Amino acid sequence: MAGRQGPVAVAVEAGYSGEAYLQRLAATWGVTMEERAKVDFPGRPAVWHRTGRRTADGSALSISATWTEGGDLELAGCTAAFSAPGAAEFLADCARLDYPGADPAASADWVRGMLPRLHSAFETAKGAAVDSPLRQSGPVALLLQENADPSPGGDNRTVYLIGTGRK
Repeated sequence: MAGRQGPVAVAVEAGYSGEAYLQRLAATWGVTMEERAKVDFPGRPAVWHRTGRRTADGSALSISATWTEGGDLELAGCTAAFSAPGAAEFLADCARLDYPGADPAASADWVRGMLPRLHSAFETAKGAAVDSPLRQSGPVALLLQENADPSPGGDNRTVYLIGTGRK
């Protein structure tokens, strides 16, 4: 099927919205979330998207999530500037997605253990973006990324939680 692109992510699980997870994460870290907005992409199904950001002392934390048009969570992510207080713990907390059958503590531990290795690779790459290996946990894959960013918030790390639809 030349030219056909599949979705980047699929629903974590039918009927799972992740709302309680996002509310807890935003409240814990003082991130102000915007209202969901519907996004229509040409040739692709519409999705719902929501973001939030906390900026303090020149450093930033952000949360984003994407749902299917029907309301099933398919992707969540958190970004923290290196300079943000508690950045590593924020990313570990973000990995605690509580989907059915999840092991949030193991996911958080994976992030904590991967961050030093990822940073070492980032330094070796002289600031080029680097990705961690993919970690599959039930219907969710986790990916860490480290990026150089010249904006005032500076270099950052992101954890992505991607619905794979596989258990």
